[in-house]
Amino acid sequence: MLIGSMNWAVTLGRFDIMFAAITMARYSSILREGHLKVCIWIVGYLKYHSKAAIHFNVDPIELSGNDDEVPKDWTQLYPNSTNESIKVETPVSVGPKVRTWIMVDADHAHDLETRRSVSGILFFINGTLIKWYSKRQATVETSTYGSEIVAMKIVVEIAHEMRYKLKILGVRVEGPTIVYGDNRSVVLNGSKPESTLKKKHHLCSVHYIRRASASSVVSLRSISSKKNIYDCMTKAPPPHILHNLVKPILFSKDDNDITSHMLGEP
Repeated sequence: MLIGSMNWAVTLGRFDIMFAAITMARYSSILREGHLKVCIWIVGYLKYHSKAAIHFNVDPIELSGNDDEVPKDWTQLYPNSTNESIKVETPVSVGPKVRTWIMVDADHAHDLETRRSVSGILFFINGTLIKWYSKRQATVETSTYGSEIVAMKIVVEIAHEMRYKLKILGVRVEGPTIVYGDNRSVVLNGSKPESTLKKKHHLCSVHYIRRASASSVVSLRSISSKKNIYDCMTKAPPPHILHNLVKPILFSKDDNDITSHMLGEP
């Protein structure tokens, strides 16, 4: 019952307990006394921080990052992917343009039982959080780079999905979806044509990411791990630290809080 209630809370916007909820849901068929105590602690956190709501900010925002904004020539690698293509007729776009951006992180080998990593993703439209994702990866990766590549591939899939939905609804999406990650190697491999990949078993995922960069679906940028609000999607920090991480989104009414808190100079 408690796990079901937590899952409903996550669906209604309490993304700050999503990682805890999916972790406890794994043991729903073999619950023990310790699991019950943890579930009670999570519900207690919700009760103590009950006045939470995702603040909607529709104003245009400036997205920073260390991307040099110099156009890159992908024509030799992907000659048929110069522009984003949607194979169905979209309605005439109305209203102001919106910017979409994503924060992504992966916690390598987090699960002590299976050593599977956890992917955490936050999708924003302008200054508003729209979609949140936290899930164990399907494969066991032997390196941090591997787990970050898997997470970035999921990000590109979400970017395709959300951009398609927005354009079908007639929303004017401005430019590519900006993706912020703290793994410099993944950002370089996915955004620069001259970069080389040394691990062949990640080749398919890297080409999928690079093809999305070539067609202007995504634009990868680095961000400092010090601004790690996405830690709430891949780890279980203490309650007071968790509250401070999600405060700009769930517990603030300042329109500039989100971008100023999370997108400082890398």
